[in-house]
Amino acid sequence: MQDFSQTAYLVAMLRALASERPDALFQDPFARRLANGQGAIMVELLQKKAPCIDAIAIRTRVIDDFIQNVVRSHAVDTILNLAAGLDTRPYRLALPSALQWIEVDLPELLTYKETLLKDEHPHCSLQTIKLDLSDTAQSHSFFKEVNARSNQVLVLSEGFLGYLRASQVAALANALYHQPKFHWWLFELASPDALQNCQKQYEQQLLDEYLMFETHSLQFAPSEGVDFFLTYGWKPAQRQSMAEAYRRFNRRPWFAEFLHVCLGSISKTYVKKVAQGSHIVLMERSCELECGLLEV
Repeated sequence: MQDFSQTAYLVAMLRALASERPDALFQDPFARRLANGQGAIMVELLQKKAPCIDAIAIRTRVIDDFIQNVVRSHAVDTILNLAAGLDTRPYRLALPSALQWIEVDLPELLTYKETLLKDEHPHCSLQTIKLDLSDTAQSHSFFKEVNARSNQVLVLSEGFLGYLRASQVAALANALYHQPKFHWWLFELASPDALQNCQKQYEQQLLDEYLMFETHSLQFAPSEGVDFFLTYGWKPAQRQSMAEAYRRFNRRPWFAEFLHVCLGSISKTYVKKVAQGSHIVLMERSCELECGLLEV
């Protein structure tokens, strides 16, 4: 977890660059301040900055929209942001003042963020919990505390699951499900092809070397997609294909759009491949485990 947290500086810098574009999809006035020198160094490792900036811009905007829609449409009173990193949504999103936003991450990272944002005022009630999520006993105990004081919880784990092994994601899914007030879970889910392509990228190899990872940093991309989570009591409520999000926000190069139109009209295999690609997924708690229809 300590090593993975270093990527927060890179993501903050990419968010800063994305929000400084004339056609920005969101505004994060705090990102450059939080990225600091380490984020700038890590961005310089990237041979192709533009695709990375676009990827973070799309992911950030889609998750922003999901959060605001769920809060507006359902009686969500708590957002639990796991591995929050240098995220600043409590400060930059128009959220209800009564909403409780809980950030969880390593002590050093959250202390750093608190220091730099000490003069800023979040739009909702903000609590920071300094906790190593790899400590399962403490994490599960904390989940119970959040469950006890909430009515309906949305769990956010942006940029987190990809760094875990499948067994770790399964354990987390099971732990979250066993808190009855945890109704929603929002995250991005990479496809196996996307993970394989990422691991082949020169940029990823450089970052893994810079962060001194012994193996590829990104690991989780189940072949069964969102169905992986059905066994653990979570079913998909909504999802946004990253490929479609690129089209919706007009961030695809013209030739990529041309190929998409041509191949989509003549190839069922291509259409299926797009549908099975990476997504932002909003999962909903299922009653099937409680009803005895599934066994963990």
